Amino acid sequence: MIEHYAMYSTGDITDRFTLKNGLPKGVKPRFNISPTQVAPVILSQNSLAELQLMSYGLVPDGAKDANSVFRYKTFNVRSDKAFSKLVWEAAIKHQRCIIPMNGFYMQRSGKDGDVYYFSPSQDIMAVAGMYTSWAKSDGSEQRCFALLTIEANTAMPLPFAKMPVLLHPDDEGAWLDDSVTEFGPIIKMMRPFEGNALHYSHVSGEVMSAKNDSSALIERVQRTNPN
Repeated sequence: MIEHYAMYSTGDITDRFTLKNGLPKGVKPRFNISPTQVAPVILSQNSLAELQLMSYGLVPDGAKDANSVFRYKTFNVRSDKAFSKLVWEAAIKHQRCIIPMNGFYMQRSGKDGDVYYFSPSQDIMAVAGMYTSWAKSDGSEQRCFALLTIEANTAMPLPFAKMPVLLHPDDEGAWLDDSVTEFGPIIKMMRPFEGNALHYSHVSGEVMSAKNDSSALIERVQRTNPN
């Protein structure tokens, strides 16, 4: 499960995704984006890419607060389950987005498991996501998103079961195109990563706390438990 990720080269997002209006206010380098926090996502507006800020993790209708994101782990949605719920089916058909990230963190099983940071050799990854709206108790609406996962392949150099759906460059435009609503084409875009293996490094477990957010989190640290 991918709970934390980094998006720190914000100055490169506009060119990477050809954003029509550049970056809105509030976008800043982050080394530990965690569930319920606001983060940048990219969607299509009038056939042009636009960046918006949304809350990380899908909040169900009727929820009193965003804590359900942690309870039901709705910051991730398995690609093979994206059509299994009506609210998810509507989102995967009509409200898809791209989550830009420099890298993501994965923790070994167990509370004290080692944490690793995975990243591509260069450029920003385009991770497949979808979003919904949550009606808050005060009557306002909050948009929230989840990233899609798929069974890990050889791109993951360590044996983890899941990895994010890393979109192929040729699929990025179609993924944002809300006129693409058929099951077949959408599933086809949620394919295993086809590029070179991701780079990885053992990092500090401090990233598992949302309170921590600094460049030190992506720096390699010596493993204390080599087994």
